Amino acid sequence: MLEDGKISSRQFFLIIFSVILSVSIFSVPSPAIALAKQEIWLAMLIATFLDGVVAVILFYLGQKYFPQSLIQYCDTILGRVPGKILGAVFIVFFIHVAGMTLRILGDFMVTAVMPETPILVFIVTLTILSASAVRNGLEVIARLSELIGPLLILFSMLTIGLVLNNVNLDNLKPFFHTPPADILIAGLIPGSWFGVCILMGMLLPYHNKPKQTLKAKMGGVVTGTVILTAGMLVEIGVFGVQEAASSTFPSYSLARMISLGDFVERIEAIIMTVWLGGGFMTLTALYFSAVLGTAQLLNLKTYKPLVGPVGIILIVFSILLFENHSQLVTFNKEIFPYYALSIEAGLTTVLLVVSLLRHGKAN
Repeated sequence: MLEDGKISSRQFFLIIFSVILSVSIFSVPSPAIALAKQEIWLAMLIATFLDGVVAVILFYLGQKYFPQSLIQYCDTILGRVPGKILGAVFIVFFIHVAGMTLRILGDFMVTAVMPETPILVFIVTLTILSASAVRNGLEVIARLSELIGPLLILFSMLTIGLVLNNVNLDNLKPFFHTPPADILIAGLIPGSWFGVCILMGMLLPYHNKPKQTLKAKMGGVVTGTVILTAGMLVEIGVFGVQEAASSTFPSYSLARMISLGDFVERIEAIIMTVWLGGGFMTLTALYFSAVLGTAQLLNLKTYKPLVGPVGIILIVFSILLFENHSQLVTFNKEIFPYYALSIEAGLTTVLLVVSLLRHGKAN
């Protein structure tokens, strides 16, 4: 195998949790709240269900073709040429979403924290750090998740808990007034980001207890969804639907409200650092999946020579994909859910159907 490392169920859980929560904190709340309003919790249930279906498909295929990864069993299921084409689509998707992640994190730093610093500084720095982790292998990435994941859980819950006294329950009314179609469309926004966890198909062969992969994966998804949903309900309770929907980064605005008496202020700097750490985990997991998948697609003996070139592509993508943050927001709301889910749910379903037709059920 190109990668000799193994990860535990706890590490698998924390990687998935970090992917689910971190970038979603920056990209999901405003557009999803704008559509679903007070019924945002229903939209999040839809997103979790969609991701659960994809997870079951990938778990089934991963067990059936173990120890092959998502890229490798594309060949086994579809044949050499169609399999290579579909594998390349998944790899480009990993690179594209990693580039979006870089841009989202860079835009956050420039918009909310350090507006006078060029965005390229943040993008290049994050890419270099991520490239170093990828070169050191999966076990290093997994150990990073054990450092960042628990902090992400702790500080996200602290943020919610410490602003509860500012919640106006009237802002959470009326109930069940949002049209079902709007709730469904709103659910596709977080669902598309949750679906990025198709990288589960790349990590499953390296799980030391592969039969527990689905449990670990869904544990990470549910934990991340609960925290994210609670955060959005609190944002609505504090700011109201209109302000939460129009805010660029409502979660950060929430964190800035935290004050512990007169002696602890500006705690949002710590929270921001932890959230960026979670975003770094997402970037690194996607980056690793892209270089490993490319090496598998090309039948290389090692993926390490690909780390540098893919890193350069990520930097270029993150800069050229969008002219400004407004374009990114529009793409994230109007195009990304359909584009992403067509790959995450659509193409994995195609693999499942062809697998059943050609090779029957798993033993």
